[in-house]
Amino acid sequence: MSKLHLILKLIRQLRSKAILLMLITAIAEFAVIYVAGLYRLPRLYQDKLDELSRSGEFIYFDTLGQKTDIESAVSAMPGVKEIAYTAYVGNLVSGGSTYYLKAVSSKICFAGSKCSPIKDTDLTLPQLICARSAFSDPVRGGLVNAELVIGSDAQSAVFRICGVVPDDTPVMNFQTGSNAVSAYNMFSPCGNDVYVYLDDPLKNFLHDVFGTDDSILYPSNGVILFEKGADPEARTAVVNTLLDRDISIQSRDEIEARTRAVSKNSIDTYSAIPLLIMALSLASSIALIVMSIDSEAKTIALTELIGCSRKQGAALLISAFGVVLVPGVIVNSVVLLAAILGGKQLWGNIWLTWGSFGQLAATVLVFLIIIAAVSLLMMRGRSYTQRKIEEM
Repeated sequence: MSKLHLILKLIRQLRSKAILLMLITAIAEFAVIYVAGLYRLPRLYQDKLDELSRSGEFIYFDTLGQKTDIESAVSAMPGVKEIAYTAYVGNLVSGGSTYYLKAVSSKICFAGSKCSPIKDTDLTLPQLICARSAFSDPVRGGLVNAELVIGSDAQSAVFRICGVVPDDTPVMNFQTGSNAVSAYNMFSPCGNDVYVYLDDPLKNFLHDVFGTDDSILYPSNGVILFEKGADPEARTAVVNTLLDRDISIQSRDEIEARTRAVSKNSIDTYSAIPLLIMALSLASSIALIVMSIDSEAKTIALTELIGCSRKQGAALLISAFGVVLVPGVIVNSVVLLAAILGGKQLWGNIWLTWGSFGQLAATVLVFLIIIAAVSLLMMRGRSYTQRKIEEM
């Protein structure tokens, strides 16, 4: 009990310094998590490009605002596997919320997610993909009753949910055109977007209910995927066909290079302050530990009077400082759990995962090592403790 009493005594007497150290370490822990998440986000977008590349070689196209039937122009050409794009349909109103409904031409837009069309159900219903937060507890196979608004016309509609994706997981979204495309332009979280497969049920619904054809579903931009091992001459023929129609194109290599450049710029821009915070936290923590040990030297020296060896005395000191780290660990752990379990892993320029707990644990370990090293260095030899005992 005497050792526990000393630990509590040290914490009480170091109250102001302990609170300051607690705040510094908590901020430093989050700064480490932030920087790690900043480096993790580019990997996420690169993985999305890799998933697309596994489907085959591809080129990105942008119609530059033209209403061009890309599919009829190149889909039957040798070497072309498929064309993937999204096209804005209208607004979907359900449960008092409004969503942007986009038609998606291919399931590869949701590569890595279970969003394939359901085949063993009513095939007359358009099939919908949405985020977890959309509608009311969406599940694969469930129905959505909504009002579809196209222009000034609003009609009731029923959709079958065939896929539910995490709110923050980037999916292929080609609504943002650019002359300098990166993965950050090609993929984005669902947000307020919901997607419907561009197939016969949707086309029939638009024709029967709205009296419109599928010309409103022409793509503004997207990707053309080639068969694996496609003849380079076949790819060149497709490229020439697009250029003849004044359609802008960009290769996968150009997109990957631009993605790396955007990622580097983001890291360079947003990592400076967190790294500075980490450095200042480290220096401040060492200074606080030294000041705390020196100001409470007599209390620390009492450890020898109750029969503790120098190592045991240092262990008591390390334990006292270790307790100070606990509140920051709890706060940061709660934040991470809320983000990951709540589907809010994307925070601006960072991506949080279960691996973020590894960075948190590593930061705590570094602080414990610093505390141990400083404590042992200041209490080395018998002169320090003996002098403080004599001063008493």
